[in-house]
Amino acid sequence: MLRWILPLLLAAAVVSAQPALTASNPGARGVASAPVSGYEISGVGYELGTDAETVVGVMFRIAPANASHVTIHLSEGGAPYSCTVAGNAVSCPITPGEPIKQIDLLTVAAA
Repeated sequence: MLRWILPLLLAAAVVSAQPALTASNPGARGVASAPVSGYEISGVGYELGTDAETVVGVMFRIAPANASHVTIHLSEGGAPYSCTVAGNAVSCPITPGEPIKQIDLLTVAAA
């Protein structure tokens, strides 16, 4: 009899622990950001085109102000845009303009 009870208890413990071992996070979606490079980005602004349906520029501040090369992406797998750095002010012209509907993130690479 003990031969049957022990395996059943063990199986019940494994089945009841399964949701804890396979828990998902339904709130985590898309791309996240974190301070990995040592640069802090703040004061992000977007310049709209004359049609108000495209973004033609992105501006932000970067700290520390020692970055010499900065690029951005506005969508996953999208084209990189080169930026101009003046102290801690960064300006990124988006030519010919990126439709607002296609922008789903802002990724900054600085060196």
